[in-house]
Amino acid sequence: MKELSADDFFSQGEKALNELLSVQDNIILTKKGKPIARVEPIKTTSGENVPGKLKNTVIFEKDIVSPLGAEIWESAQ
Repeated sequence: MKELSADDFFSQGEKALNELLSVQDNIILTKKGKPIARVEPIKTTSGENVPGKLKNTVIFEKDIVSPLGAEIWESAQ
């Protein structure tokens, strides 16, 4: 577990996060020597939190303001 001051984390954030991912360990953020937060990588085994997993799953309708109409409203209930 690595300790890093909050100021150093904000100035070297990308470097610290890349190290976090490569080591798969926590970083404890400190302010004035006292721990204030823990940054840890997300551990996935089944692919639950994979970025982009829901890509192309949203359907965009062209006109969401117009009334549905009686026949569509009945089937939507």
